[in-house]
Amino acid sequence: SNILVAYDGTFASSRAAHMAILLGLLKNKTIHVANVSSDKKEARDLVNRVASLCENHGLKSHIHPIESSKKPSIELLNLM
Repeated sequence: SNILVAYDGTFASSRAAHMAILLGLLKNKTIHVANVSSDKKEARDLVNRVASLCENHGLKSHIHPIESSKKPSIELLNLM
């Protein structure tokens, strides 16, 4: 099954990503990491942080840096 990790770089989203990995909630899942930003480089940098974290724990993830000025919720719904 697919899991979407929406990561915005905050402490709360970082902690949630770490806990999901450490608790095994992402194991045997197709992991999609997304960030929505008006700055494509910022979005790519943020999703790469989580992708690296996943890789460090033996998990493969697919990154989705989304450049948009729309509400993140709209873009994330369009992604899935």
